Amino acid sequence: MLKNIFHIGAIAILLASCSSSPKEYSACDCYGIMAGKDKTEENFKWCQDKSQNDEAFLAEITKCAVKEMGFDPNDISTANDRPKAPNAGTYTLDASKSKIKWTGRKVAGSHTGNVSIKSGNFIMDEKGLISSGNIVMDMSSITVTDIEDNKSNGDLVGHLMADDFFGVSNHPEASFNITSSELIPSATGVQTNFNVSGDLIIKGISKPATAILVAVQSKNIEGNVSLAGAIKFDRTDYGIKYNSGKFFDALGDKIINDEVTLQITLVAQ
Repeated sequence: MLKNIFHIGAIAILLASCSSSPKEYSACDCYGIMAGKDKTEENFKWCQDKSQNDEAFLAEITKCAVKEMGFDPNDISTANDRPKAPNAGTYTLDASKSKIKWTGRKVAGSHTGNVSIKSGNFIMDEKGLISSGNIVMDMSSITVTDIEDNKSNGDLVGHLMADDFFGVSNHPEASFNITSSELIPSATGVQTNFNVSGDLIIKGISKPATAILVAVQSKNIEGNVSLAGAIKFDRTDYGIKYNSGKFFDALGDKIINDEVTLQITLVAQ
C-alpha cells in the first residue's frame, strides 16, 4: 500500500546510553521498550547495542514499529534502502490516507482506538526542517478498537465524547500547531527524523507539546510525503481529571493513567 515510503530504521537513534543486561530481547520487545513499556536502564542499553551492531535486528525493529502503526510490515523500506528527506515546499495532508491511533492506559489494562484527521498542512524549509504546520483532528470520529462487545464499545465511546473527557459537543476539533522542528542527530547521516515542537489544543486549551516524527519523500508516488511518529500528552493539562490519581484518592484499580499516546501516520502532497 505504501511501498518503500517509510524508513524508521533509524529509530534506534532514540535509544539512550545506559548499562548492559545479560537478558536478550526480541525486536518487538525492543520497540516496546523504546516506547517506554517496561523500560529499565538495562534493557534500554541492551536494545541500543543490539540495534547499532545488527542491521537485521534493526530492520526487524522497523517492521515492529510500522506494524504497530497499522501498516504491512513486509511492505516497507529498511536501512539498506533509505528514501530521501522531503523536498522543500508546502504539503497538504490527505485525510483519507492519514490516521491517528490513541492509547490510554489504566491499572487493569489499556484501551486503543482511532481518531480521524480532518485537515492539515506543513512546510518543509530549504534547510530540510519542518518549519510550521497544523494538524486538525475530528474528535467526533473517536472510535474504540479493543472492545468487541457493541454495547461496551459504545458506552466507552460515549464516555470519551462526554464532558468527563473530550467534551466533543462543545469542542468538536483538536489540533497540533507546529511551530518549529530540529533534526535528530544520527551517526549514519539520516536526515528524516525530527523533534517537532508546537502547541497541542484540546477542549480549547493550548499547551506546548513535542512530537517525534519521521518525514520521508515517496519513491513511487511523485510529490507524496509520509510522516510517522508519536506525541504524548497529560490529559489533566486539559482539564480531563476523571479517575486521575493526581486528583482522587482511594481509586484502587480504577485509576486511569494521565498520559495518553497518539501514534501519527500521515500522507501529504
